[in-house]
Amino acid sequence: MGSMHGRSFRDQLGKEKGLEMHLRTQFFPPHPEYVVKSTIEGFKKYWEGEIDETELAQDYCYLRSVDGLNRYYQMFLDDEGPCDDEPEEDETILHDDTRVIHAEDVMDGEYDEVV
Repeated sequence: MGSMHGRSFRDQLGKEKGLEMHLRTQFFPPHPEYVVKSTIEGFKKYWEGEIDETELAQDYCYLRSVDGLNRYYQMFLDDEGPCDDEPEEDETILHDDTRVIHAEDVMDGEYDEVV
């Protein structure tokens, strides 16, 4: 659930404001203010290419490993802007009664109508 909200926040507010909203609303108990500020500062450096994911996790986000970044902040780790999330080649995007239709089939024109 938090991942869906995080993506929405990012897409609607931009990366920095979306991250702040994600940090303030999607965790219980809420993060202390110093964690919110440190995490945002770290992500700014990460987005600028000044630090890597390990530094971000351990020095700014108070996490033990990069696994925590992927679990809680995956939607903010990419460098793509809002709405740039294209389906992965093999990502399922639609189901019908008899089989799973994959994104690549739709993009290749195998299915003219997607209902």
